[in-house]
Amino acid sequence: MDPFRDLAILQVTGTRLPERINSNKTVIPRETQSVFILGFPFGDRLAVGRRNPAITVSRAVVSSIRRDAYDQIATFRLTAASILATPVS
Repeated sequence: MDPFRDLAILQVTGTRLPERINSNKTVIPRETQSVFILGFPFGDRLAVGRRNPAITVSRAVVSSIRRDAYDQIATFRLTAASILATPVS
């Protein structure tokens, strides 16, 4: 777990699991592409007492892509709305 980047790596065991995500694959975003954003907004600043804040899952759409002089992606904009919040015990 990396508390500075709000990142954790989980190991899951079991049967009938979905195919794993290939983290070596390069994904090139395109306008109108749907993406999902998962995490704790503002980290522990939204925590109540000693509990973790609610995990949020947001669906977003790549609404704008800006390229630099070398045709590399310089920035992109997401348009999103929160769709799910689940408390973590």
